[in-house]
Amino acid sequence: MRRLGRRRPSLPRGPRSGPLLIADYLTLHARATGSAIIGADRLSAMKDTAFLINTARGSLIDEVALVGALGQEQIAGAALDVLGAEPMTADNPLRNFDNVWITSHLAGQTVEARERAGLAAAQAVIDVLEGKEPVGLIV
Repeated sequence: MRRLGRRRPSLPRGPRSGPLLIADYLTLHARATGSAIIGADRLSAMKDTAFLINTARGSLIDEVALVGALGQEQIAGAALDVLGAEPMTADNPLRNFDNVWITSHLAGQTVEARERAGLAAAQAVIDVLEGKEPVGLIV
């Protein structure tokens, strides 16, 4: 079977390589890989003025290493929309940093977005009842 599309990109190998050395912001947009792709080695390779942003999967970051990097001021801060364990526990050490922003992975859950989703679902039911194919049908 021939696989179409691009190969999955990977971060540079080694503790002191490529974009990690120069990035002001490192943003993660990837599927869970089964193990962290950002650990102590990559955090130490980042500039001390850089920010780590994760809106993908909590398991992509070794949170113990992140806490260590923040505590040693190896990076400037982090913005996390996801965590390794959710909901966040009261004793999570990431709560102790003023330079860490944590959101609840609900950025798309505005009043308007929920209203549009409800209207789209209702329209899909109407379409099916009228013998039409619903817009955005995934098979």
